[in-house]
Amino acid sequence: MKDRKTLILIMVVVVGVWLTAFFSMYTQEAFYEQAFEEAGVYAHLGNETVSSFHPVILSFLSKNTLNDLLPELLENQLSAAEKSHLIDVKHLIDYSRILYGLILVAALSLIAWDLKKKRLKELGEGMEWAGLISMGLLLLSFLSSFFFSSFFTVFHRIFFPLGNYAFPATSLLIQLYPEGVFLKGFEIILGMVLMQSVILLMFGYLLKEKAKT
Repeated sequence: MKDRKTLILIMVVVVGVWLTAFFSMYTQEAFYEQAFEEAGVYAHLGNETVSSFHPVILSFLSKNTLNDLLPELLENQLSAAEKSHLIDVKHLIDYSRILYGLILVAALSLIAWDLKKKRLKELGEGMEWAGLISMGLLLLSFLSSFFFSSFFTVFHRIFFPLGNYAFPATSLLIQLYPEGVFLKGFEIILGMVLMQSVILLMFGYLLKEKAKT
C-alpha cells in the first residue's frame, strides 16, 4: 500500500492534470474561433455580434476573481436568468482557479520533499499511478462524449443545482455558446489530458530507473 504522502501526491496531480487542461483550453482565442465556426455561431449571429459579446463575457469570467459585477453591456443585454447563470459560472471558475493554485503548491511541495529525501522510486510510482488514473478517467470521459447531451445535462445539474441554466433557444447565451462549442472544448481537454498522462508515465518510469542506479 502506498504511503500517505504518495497517495496525496497522486490525488493532487490527477486533479491538477484536469484543471491544467481546462484552464489551458478555455482562455485560448483560437479555440473559440474554431468552435464558433464549426458550431455555426458566426453564420447564425454574425461576426459583429460575436465579437461584441464574447470578449466581454470571457473577460468577465477570467478576471477579477470573486468580483460579480457584470460589465454594462451584459447587464443591459442579458436576461435575469442569463445574468444569474453567468455569475454562477464565474463562481465555479473562480473557485476552480483558487483550487488550482493550492494544488500546484501542494504538488510542487510534495515532489520537492520526495526529491530532497531521495525517494525517487516512490515519486516515480506516484507519477505512474497519477498517469494511469488520469488515463482511466480519460477513457470514461471519452465514452461519455458519445452521450454528450446527457453528460452536459448531468454536469449542469450537479454544479448548478438551482436550475438557472435552462434558457429559451432564442437567448443570447444559448446562441453564442451552443452545445457544439462545449463539445469541442471537451475534446480539446481530453487531448490535453492524454498528453499529460503520457508525460507522467514517462516521467515516472525515468524516476524509477534513476532510483535503481
